[in-house]
This record gives sequence, C-alpha cells and structure tokens, in this order.
Amino acid sequence: LDASDRAKLDRGTYLGELGPPVDGNQVNFWADKSGHHHHAYKESGSPTYESTGLNALPSINTSGDRFVISDSDESFDAWDKMTVFMVYQWNPAGFWVSHLWKGSEITTSSFQLQTMNLNHNQGQGVWYGTGDGSTRLNGGPITNGHDPIVITLTYDGTIDIPITKIYGNGFIQAGHGLSGTPVPSRLYSSPEDSVKFGNQNRFSEIMIFNDALGDTARQKIEGYLAHKWAMPHLLPVSHPYKNSGMMDGTTMALSEELPVGTPIIQMSELDPDYNASWTYSLTEANDSNDNQLFTFFELQDWTPAQLN
Repeated sequence: LDASDRAKLDRGTYLGELGPPVDGNQVNFWADKSGHHHHAYKESGSPTYESTGLNALPSINTSGDRFVISDSDESFDAWDKMTVFMVYQWNPAGFWVSHLWKGSEITTSSFQLQTMNLNHNQGQGVWYGTGDGSTRLNGGPITNGHDPIVITLTYDGTIDIPITKIYGNGFIQAGHGLSGTPVPSRLYSSPEDSVKFGNQNRFSEIMIFNDALGDTARQKIEGYLAHKWAMPHLLPVSHPYKNSGMMDGTTMALSEELPVGTPIIQMSELDPDYNASWTYSLTEANDSNDNQLFTFFELQDWTPAQLN
C-alpha cells in the first residue's frame, strides 16, 4: 500500500468509482500494488488523504479511523514467517493503541503492532496471542517518539529457536527468542479475523511479506523507504543504503505520480567527484509505457538531483 501513488486511491468503494482523492478528501479504497489483491477498504471513520501529511509527502490520516485488508482472514492466518514494513507517524493518543493487527483481543490475537508504555521507553511493540494467553516484545526508544518512522518487524518461527525483531529506522530496537520470552513457532490461528490498520496514525506505506527477510533484503527495503519518504538521515551511519538509497549499481524502484520536485539522491553523496557521470535508463513495470513523463535534471549546485 503506497500513499504516493494517488492512482491507487479512490474516494469510492472500488478503484475507479469516484476517482483519486485530492488534499482533504476521504479515502475509502486503497489498492494493493503487489498483484495479490489484498486491497484496503475503509471499515470505519473518515480516513483522509493529505498531500503533504508526512515529511511534506503524501499520507493517509486515520485519526480514529480503520481500514480492513481484503482476503486476509485465512490467507494471512497462522503464519510461521512474517516481515512487516511501515512508514507512518502516530499521533499522541496515550498507551496501548494498536496500529496494525489481526484479531481483536490481546489474549487471542494473531498479532498486533501497538504502542506500549511510553513512560518506560517501550515504544512500538508487538503482541502475539497463544489462545489462552499472550507474549509481547516491546519496542525501544527510537520507536517511542511521535516523529515519522520506518518500522520493521521480522518474525521467523521455522528455526530451532524462533525469533522476533523490531527495527526503527534501521536500528534494531528489540529481539525475542535467543533469550527471554519464548517466541511461538507459528502465529496463533485466528481465521475469522482480517488484518486491519488505523487508529491514530498517518500511514504512507505498508508492506507485508509471508517470509522472514534476511538482513540484506531488509536493509535494501529500509533504504528504499527512507529515501523515498525523506528520512535517510535517520538511518544508522553503518547502514549500506544511508547515503545512496537504492543506487547500488543494480536498480532503483520509483513510484509513479510522486510530487513534483521529490528529491531522489544527492550526487555529492553518491560520488564526491563532481565531474563524474551517471548513466541511467528507465523501464516500465506495466504496459502504460509512459516513461516520457519522467525527466532528470541537475540543479546548478547539485543539491539535490531531482525527478520531475
């Protein structure tokens, strides 16, 4: 789910019914771009499109509102591996507020990403139900604030000692499994419940994988999201994509309909030699063949190179 792609948002109940929102419009439908048709539908409230809601970039404001992800009750049930990436900003709303979840009660839920006790730096953590109880992993101080964040949850129940980890802007904040509370080998079954998200948040992007991504893949996606949503400065100094985003000599994925002037990369960070050249090409992932809408130009001071 990507708020920067306005063509995947609709004011109606399905894509194309009423058309994309403009700033301040209600969003009732948010299309899944993965091709798996796990679209998000408004369940309650009036989620609002904000063209400059998160770091002056698009977001969906769910101030007390909720979305439900279609066909997620059984297909997302009882996973033994999962990775979640969220780019969001949560508004001050007290403690114990769920952001993304499957199941309605902590003791029976499949999982819940939730605000814990902020007075103890518990930040954004995760609960997983056991049917007759629950276990939880608190976040850390980086996930404790109200600033925009790239949060990553990885869970692997298939290894000898199942483990869950939470990262905030690429920094590992907490981990279960190698010590402390045991991690279940499979998320508790809750086939009657769909995955939902919302409450007091601004969401810009959500990715959910039925896999426990390794560090290389995790860092690549974190780098992509941090650069896309204007947060690379928040990544660790040691992060392989802090300065260069996805510019690793392979490919760089860009969403269409980014706001005019969206910064992509600082050339001075890519290569200190200002006389260096950069060769690039554009390929389309679908059949629209509208690459002519992209133009690359360099500002005189090289700060930053931009796509228009």
